[in-house]
Amino acid sequence: MVAVAFETEEMALNDDEYAPWPEVDDAAYYGLPGDIVRTIEPHSEADPVALLAQILASAGNAVGRCPFYQVEGDPS
Repeated sequence: MVAVAFETEEMALNDDEYAPWPEVDDAAYYGLPGDIVRTIEPHSEADPVALLAQILASAGNAVGRCPFYQVEGDPS
């Protein structure tokens, strides 16, 4: 266990107190990325939000920087 020094006692949490884990709405798991997360989730200890983030990041990496959408006269 790592000892952490806090400036005040109010900053320290007791062993029984944990910060609440953030909840994500089910709408975030829409489409193919959501289907992939739901398929992997029962077989993994990974957090579903982390799985979703990794899937979206890898999809963006696979697409690359070249695709863009033309808005008026400016490439975006």
